[in-house]
Amino acid sequence: MSRPEMADVFARLRSLIGDTAGVQVFTDDELQDALDEHRTIARYEPLTPEGVYASGAMGYTIHHATYGEWEDSVVLTDGAYGAVTISTSDLHIGLFVISSTCPAVYASGVYFDLHAAAADVLDAWAARLALEFDFSADGSSFSRSQQTAMLREAATAHRGLARPVTRHLVDSDTATAMTPRASATFDVD
Repeated sequence: MSRPEMADVFARLRSLIGDTAGVQVFTDDELQDALDEHRTIARYEPLTPEGVYASGAMGYTIHHATYGEWEDSVVLTDGAYGAVTISTSDLHIGLFVISSTCPAVYASGVYFDLHAAAADVLDAWAARLALEFDFSADGSSFSRSQQTAMLREAATAHRGLARPVTRHLVDSDTATAMTPRASATFDVD
């Protein structure tokens, strides 16, 4: 069963892939599975404060996350790990306005890479259509292959917009008990 705090994320993903018509191609559970493949769980991720000068003092009530597309269950804390009340937020862009000034605010919750998830969902849609075939009837031609090609093209475009992914590899052949493990970071497409 899909998580209710993801309703806005589902709507944005459906908009990206063009699945907003009356009869939807994908269920919320299918979209949630695709999104969960591209989620990041944040624990006390520091937010960037935006200083606002008012009444002769600098206040910090506006904070920005590095990434957007947050699940609706995000929790903010201050430097002492006390709860911070959110006045308003735009989870799509990662903007949080808090009720009282605080220069150090941290976010805990889940955010998603919508473009990576959109690419996966569009590929799945193209795969479903690939099982169908082109045909002609009554002088008209119906081409499913054209729709499949367009879905794959859209998936490629969304992959180009997705966030970069890195993996840390450890070469256990060169690591010994006396030396730190050798590691390298590579970008993965």
